[in-house]
Amino acid sequence: MNNINKILSELLTRDEMIINIKYAIRILKRNPLLLYISVPGLAVGLCAILLLVVYLNFELSFDKHFPTCDRVLRLCNTEGEEKSRTLSISLRTAYTQLPARVPEIEKAVQTYPGWVTKVETDKASFSDLNLIYADPEFFDVFGLKLLQGNINEALSAKSNIVLTKSTAEKLFGPGNSIGKSFKLDKLTVIVSGVMNDLPKTTHFKFDMLMPLESNSFITSQGSLEFRTYYLIKKGAGIEKARQNIAAANEYGKEGDRLIKAKQKPLRNCFAIYTCIPKHRTTWFREQTLLNCISLLVLPYLSF
Repeated sequence: MNNINKILSELLTRDEMIINIKYAIRILKRNPLLLYISVPGLAVGLCAILLLVVYLNFELSFDKHFPTCDRVLRLCNTEGEEKSRTLSISLRTAYTQLPARVPEIEKAVQTYPGWVTKVETDKASFSDLNLIYADPEFFDVFGLKLLQGNINEALSAKSNIVLTKSTAEKLFGPGNSIGKSFKLDKLTVIVSGVMNDLPKTTHFKFDMLMPLESNSFITSQGSLEFRTYYLIKKGAGIEKARQNIAAANEYGKEGDRLIKAKQKPLRNCFAIYTCIPKHRTTWFREQTLLNCISLLVLPYLSF
């Protein structure tokens, strides 16, 4: 009996579907204009939703690939009082002195955004490769591994340089690149490591990585110049670490500027831009996209 009732209900459901389809066809025959409004409107709406989902997934996936993203804090500084702006840069002392005053910090690293440099090998020259500077703890803080080379020595010498896999193949072809040298803006450097290319969903954009200490002019700067990251110890409270870092990094007045420190977890550092508060930038971009989608979808929904 139960099987008979189930079959009858399925037949009724099918009949209802056929009736609804016939009803919809009759309406479209009476009002053919609806066919040219409803169907494109539905298509645009679905495309808008898919575009929004893809876009938000891209934005929210920034830096999530780092194994230590849940334990890394990025130091930012808010400058000014009435017209304040948040800078993603700090003093060199945030690396050399501050970690010793915060027990929750396991390791620290600073990076300095480089520039496009001229590279010359024995066979060719390139002028489209990006270089950044970093401290030796770079790989430990972000949980990265090397495909070639010793991770403990990769950034230990001033003439060392680490290449991404695609850059190493571009300069020397496939195979082992360790120990090979080339000219970097007339400076001879030696390949000490090769790492995987980072995905597009990261705020790090580089082809080559050199020790920060190899550029004494940069490290001697006494102003806000460096991007600072702290790896928090396992089991240590992130919020407690943030409070202690803020207290140890409180600059107060710097000339006529008021500098206040704050930290942002690496997992939340999506769509970061230099010297621009990323959350404001992302919020503006998302709102702009949502407004455009609304302008496209709402006219169709009004019918």
